Amino acid sequence: VDPVNALYDAISLNRGVDRTFFNINTPLAFVERLTKEDGMKDLVNILGKWSKAFFIPPKNEQAFLQGGTFVFDGAKTLFAHYDPSTASHASVDNVLEIAYKKQSLAPAK
Repeated sequence: VDPVNALYDAISLNRGVDRTFFNINTPLAFVERLTKEDGMKDLVNILGKWSKAFFIPPKNEQAFLQGGTFVFDGAKTLFAHYDPSTASHASVDNVLEIAYKKQSLAPAK
């Protein structure tokens, strides 16, 4: 999808084993998942689908790129969350609330 990291580089997502995997936010994110009701449900579901998947990124350093979650309205950024570490992601509920608010939609129940 982005083998040369054009998007990652443009929005300066976090990278590097020291800033991502060995970041204090990694164990804290896992503790939060482990102590929250159904906190591991999504992770277990996703990992279960990876049983036959094996991916070697085109560049070694890509293995330690963190993602992020963004909501845009054209060129305007409405929400930006840079994942600080492994397993530390934006709240889906917060992201949907911002997107729904922009579109004046009520969240589906």
